[in-house]
Amino acid sequence: MRKIVGLIAIAWITLIGCEDKIDLKLPENTGQLVITADLMVSDQLHEIRIQKVVSLKESMLAPITDAEVYIRNLQNNRIYTFLPGSDGVYTNKTLRLQEKSSYRLYVKTADGKEIEGTSTVPSYVDVDSIGLSERIIFTDTIYYPTLVFNDPQKKGTIISIRCL
Repeated sequence: MRKIVGLIAIAWITLIGCEDKIDLKLPENTGQLVITADLMVSDQLHEIRIQKVVSLKESMLAPITDAEVYIRNLQNNRIYTFLPGSDGVYTNKTLRLQEKSSYRLYVKTADGKEIEGTSTVPSYVDVDSIGLSERIIFTDTIYYPTLVFNDPQKKGTIISIRCL
């Protein structure tokens, strides 16, 4: 029995000590745009962040502050213009999203790049219950929320939860 435990311990120590460093040759500046538009039905102020990748090695992003940004409601063709702010954040206070309505985002940068995206606001899904779960990892006890949804069948609803 001691031999088996000893062999397992030696194999474990040997495998833990293995490390291969991979040096990736990434381009310094890709110029790719990163557009973050987390729009919610309940929000009174909508924000869209536009950034450009400056360095992949350091995960650096530079704000884009000179773009044209607007959203068009595809049901009534109303256009909502987003105003530029600091750090590449564009805001709009008049847009009121409606469930089951489709919207198209338009972005045109000063250098002529045009980006479009279309999305439909899903129906609201009630939270059935909320709980608190406990998990022990090594010596730490971690508590995290548990949400239970009864998603309607065949609705194609996408639920995104962000815990801050």
